[in-house]
Amino acid sequence: MRDKKVLEMTTTAMFAAIVLVMTFVPFMGFIVIGPVAITIIHIPVLIGGLFGGKRVAIALGLTFGIGSLFRSLMTPDGLNIFFQNPLVSVLPRLLFGIALWYLYVLFNRLIKNKLISIAVTFGLSTVLHTVFTLTALYLFAFQSQLFQDFFGDMNVINFIWAIAGFNGIIEVLIAIFIATPIAWRIKDYNRYEEEHDETL
Repeated sequence: MRDKKVLEMTTTAMFAAIVLVMTFVPFMGFIVIGPVAITIIHIPVLIGGLFGGKRVAIALGLTFGIGSLFRSLMTPDGLNIFFQNPLVSVLPRLLFGIALWYLYVLFNRLIKNKLISIAVTFGLSTVLHTVFTLTALYLFAFQSQLFQDFFGDMNVINFIWAIAGFNGIIEVLIAIFIATPIAWRIKDYNRYEEEHDETL
């Protein structure tokens, strides 16, 4: 039990550090296109949460959200200004971490091919991250006077669909074709280490 807790703590610390570096180092975690930023910070959350367990997944999602909040306060440009609300920056990322773990548990049981189960988990988790974030933006930011001042008479629903169609698809592809192979290689390495330890 103690070894498991130590492993959880070290996994959380290592991947949380990666998340924070990607958050605050320019051009590492966000690909900025005009007022919109495509995030790749979900990659260490996906990989770390998958291998660390439920508590690690939640902790990394929370780290992602808190990092996003502080980044929005430090650089209030583009859509960042709306992420100064914790209900927009922190809550969706916390839900993302929770969803990641339970989706992995579900698909790991339903799908025999573990590579496919990881890919499906990562892809669907990323879709839910987009849904959570855009829903929070709609509920807590896009109905405000701040949105009207920022975007004028732009149709909110059309804007949300544009972000979902552009950002969402790219982030899902990144999760499937970049995060999944990395996670699979780590899983292979862990399997090799376990088999090697058993033979000693």
